[in-house]
Amino acid sequence: MHRKPDYIPRADAAFHNWAQQFITHLGLLREEVRFPEALYAELAALQSEFSEKLDVCWNPKTRTSVSVFEKDAVRDRFKRTVRQAVNAHLSYNSLLTGTHREMLGLPIRKTTRTRAHQPDTTPIVTCRLPGPAMVEFHFRNPEGRRWAKPAGTLCAEFAWGCFEERPVDWEALPHRTLFLHTPGQLTFKSCERGLTLYFAIRWVNTRGEPGPWSEIKSVIIP
Repeated sequence: MHRKPDYIPRADAAFHNWAQQFITHLGLLREEVRFPEALYAELAALQSEFSEKLDVCWNPKTRTSVSVFEKDAVRDRFKRTVRQAVNAHLSYNSLLTGTHREMLGLPIRKTTRTRAHQPDTTPIVTCRLPGPAMVEFHFRNPEGRRWAKPAGTLCAEFAWGCFEERPVDWEALPHRTLFLHTPGQLTFKSCERGLTLYFAIRWVNTRGEPGPWSEIKSVIIP
């Protein structure tokens, strides 16, 4: 059976070159596409560690079975973290253009024959507090009865941030999170408990086209 080509190279040398390109350009684009700073730092650290381990293995004087094992372990952890980061924050990021994807070494999404309908409704969302420093979001289409996405919708995009006063509009909300399924959940630090979380939500279809933002809502982080 024909397998879809993987955007992450398998060979160490090719992966090393791809990873350098990915990390370099992601650093340049991070703020523009609202990629989490902490996650970028984790990826950059893994890329640096893999590069060091690879250099050891490429040198005949320092290459050992132990060094190869350590290099492979870092490589596998790095690849796994990259895939998770891409799936969560880049694959369906409406701020990411085809040019951005090419710069990052990611596949450019193909258009479908039947154009997906651009969302024209705003989700209804209900907040629940399942535990300390946790906020859970249940969302649905206003025309539906089930807590689920409407047909043709890929995910719900949340814009959010903690403020003392209500932001004027969604553009003032600094963070972006995509939830592929309801409920979605955000977990905060213990020092953030008691802060007011402001958020807005919108649908994004399978072509990455967003619908209108909801009104800004708020909840106190438990």
